[in-house]
This record gives sequence, structure tokens and C-alpha cells, in this order.
Amino acid sequence: MSEELKPMKYDEEEGNQFIEFARFLYEYFEVAEKWKEIQKFAGVHPAISLFLLMTIGMCSVPVIVFTIFVISSVAVSIMTVFLFEGTIIAMATVVLIAVLCFVIVGAFCFSGFLISCYYMIKLMGSFLSGFTQYFTSIPLIGGVFRESPYDKEE
Repeated sequence: MSEELKPMKYDEEEGNQFIEFARFLYEYFEVAEKWKEIQKFAGVHPAISLFLLMTIGMCSVPVIVFTIFVISSVAVSIMTVFLFEGTIIAMATVVLIAVLCFVIVGAFCFSGFLISCYYMIKLMGSFLSGFTQYFTSIPLIGGVFRESPYDKEE
């Protein structure tokens, strides 16, 4: 098979796009012609070209170091924020779950207390109603709970 008929992989297509873009920039800015002019200038004026080369080289070192520092500082600060915020959110989630569990247990306990109070009052009502029916035959005690039929004046 020829090179043109082979199916290209994704990485090869991406690489070819980059190569095509670099080739476009190379032709658009006429890099080859400018490089030849720089070589001619360096041959005619070696002292000036050495001075310019050393100046550019020595000035670019601090600029490159500063740029690396800025990029690494931004990367580290972003990672720190993600880690710190993630830790804070995780701790807040644990605290929230603990508080919600406490509230749920408290709600169950309070509901159980209210339900037991309801049934206790209902039981005591039925007990007292039976108790008063039992003691209605005794006028002294029966009058405390309910009016006795013996106390009625006819």
C-alpha cells in the first residue's frame, strides 16, 4: 500500500496538523530568507552579532526563570486550593453527616417518647375509668372521681 492510502491514526493526524501549521508559519514569516540575512550580518559584523547574542542570551535567562516560577506558582496554588478545598469540603461533609445522625436519633427518641406518652395516657385513662367504676359503690371515694348515685337528692 502506498502512504496516501493508509488510514492515519488520530495521533498521526494531530501531528500532521501541527507540522502543517509550523510549515505555514515558516513560510508566512519567511524564516529561511531572514535566517540567511542574519548569517550574512553575523559574517560581516562578528563583534556586534556576538554582543547581541550574549545580551539576548543573558537577558533571556532571568525571563525564562521568572516565567517558570510564575507557571509553577500558579500550578502549585491551583493544586493547593483543590487539595485544601477538597479537605475542607470532606471535613464539612463528615460533620454534616454526624449532625444529621444526631438529629435523626434525637427525632426517633422524641417521637418514641411522645408515642409512649400517648399510649401511657390512653392506658391510664382506661385504668382510671375502670378504677372509678370500681369505687363508685363507696360514696366517700366515689365522690372524688365522679358523682355517686347515692349523693343525689331525690
